Amino acid sequence: MKYNNFSYSIVDTSEKLNIDFSKIANDMNQGRENNDNTKFIVKWLGEQPSELNSAAIYTHQEILEELKKTEWVAPIPDVLQEYLDGL
Repeated sequence: MKYNNFSYSIVDTSEKLNIDFSKIANDMNQGRENNDNTKFIVKWLGEQPSELNSAAIYTHQEILEELKKTEWVAPIPDVLQEYLDGL
C-alpha cells in the first residue's frame, strides 16, 4: 500500500473517543501520539471523515515534516547523550 495515497490529520488525544475508527486506516491504539500524549495522528483514504472536518489535512510528505518537530521526536536519554558527546 502506498502511503502517498493517505491523508492525515492531527487531533487532540481527548477526541479519540469521538472518532469513528471504521472510517480511519488506523485504530485507536495504533496511531502515533506526540511525546506528551496530547496529540494523535489519524490517516484515511478518500473523503475526510466528518468528525475531522475542523482538523487540518496533511499529505504524506507534510506529515513527515510535522513528525520531525521536537514534540514528536523522543528525546535521547541523558546517558546515551553523554556517551555520544564523549565520542
